Amino acid sequence: NISRFRKLNPDFLVQIHGEEVLLPCLAPAYRAVTGKHFYSRKSDVLRISALLQYGGWYFDTDFLPIRPLSDIYRDQGNFPTDCFVTQGDWVAHRHAQAGEKSRKWIANGVIGTTPDSPFLSCVLRGILESERQGIRNWGINGPILFTELVEKFPGIVHVNAMDNWYRLQPRQRSMDAYRKIRQQKFSVESILQCVGDPLPYAMHIGMQDELEL
Repeated sequence: NISRFRKLNPDFLVQIHGEEVLLPCLAPAYRAVTGKHFYSRKSDVLRISALLQYGGWYFDTDFLPIRPLSDIYRDQGNFPTDCFVTQGDWVAHRHAQAGEKSRKWIANGVIGTTPDSPFLSCVLRGILESERQGIRNWGINGPILFTELVEKFPGIVHVNAMDNWYRLQPRQRSMDAYRKIRQQKFSVESILQCVGDPLPYAMHIGMQDELEL
């Protein structure tokens, strides 16, 4: 997936960030993460550290890029804000089953932002406040926080449609499609067959903490 990001976006610098980008102010929240979905919850904090320092686009590595980033700028026009996020995937489905059908859940697997974005500053304050209160459940620094902030401050962030990123549900369907696309060497025909037309910008595979298909 990372190689495909580089191939599709030759004008962008594609970097992989590790713990070296962790900001001191976010270190307590990062170190406090334990239990289920350990890696993704650690990454919730680490991605914000990277974006606060560098800005740019953040992607979870379980996204298969399908179209170049330049297509987003062309299709969406000038973003009305300096922060870009997307509607969520299985989080929305899980809570819809629980009766929260009207709520639009926001994911944090795709973030485009400037380092000084007001929305990014709100995310930072939210993480620091959750750590201060000792709240460390799943999503408190990710989709739950992002959803609450978008509902509270809708004018400071651009929310893109779920279908452009999380088209295949449930996650087993996306993993099966990914296997097939890989077997056919990422041909356009195989992607169209599995994902449909119009093509999304990327396809979330839903690997969670799994390292192997």
